[in-house]
Parts: sequence; C-alpha cells; structure tokens
Amino acid sequence: MVLEKRGKPRKSRRTRLPSASYTGTTRFTPAAEEWKRIERPFGLRFSDEDRRELVDIVEAYFKSEPFERAAPFAHDAQAWLADVRTKADAFWRSLQPPALQREATFFVQRLITEKFA
Repeated sequence: MVLEKRGKPRKSRRTRLPSASYTGTTRFTPAAEEWKRIERPFGLRFSDEDRRELVDIVEAYFKSEPFERAAPFAHDAQAWLADVRTKADAFWRSLQPPALQREATFFVQRLITEKFA
C-alpha cells in the first residue's frame, strides 16, 4: 500500500526568526472570469476601488509570505547562540588564571603591555 501526500505540506508550527532572504516576485492580477469566481461566494460585485484594495492586500501578503516561509527557526538560532555562549564562557575561563598564578599572570601581562604598547 502506497500513501500519497495530497496538497501542500503542512506549515511548521515552530517559531521562526523575524528575518530571512528571498528573491522573486509574485503578482496578483485576476482576469474578469477570476474576479467573478472570487465575487460569487459573497453574492456581490466588487467595485473597482474594492478590487484595487483587495489586490493591494493580496500583494502585500505575497511580499511577506516567502520571507516567513524561508526564515530560520528561532529554536535553531537559540541553540547555536547557546553553543557559542558555552564556548565563549569556556574560553574566558581558560584566560582566567588560578589563584596561585594570578600574581605571575599580572606580571607577564604588564611586561607584554610595556614591550608592545
């Protein structure tokens, strides 16, 4: 038995970052017959002003939707940042000498500063 997926894949519910990159354009330009199909469920005919406003709304959606779909997941970015933070903390700790070496470290740092400053 083979299962087939129908329709578009489900949109992930994972939170995404508010930025992404996308190239491309999509225009919403319904023809007369398409306007009739759009208007039919409402039982009315949209005025030209209503149509222009609807086109503006749909095109605004087209402009933002690909970015939302392409945005990286927030959890992935947070996990990467946590990893960087862990490594940065370990690096910082490696630069901090144990109590017995603090005086020697201070002396060496002063010598380095005097010679290279």
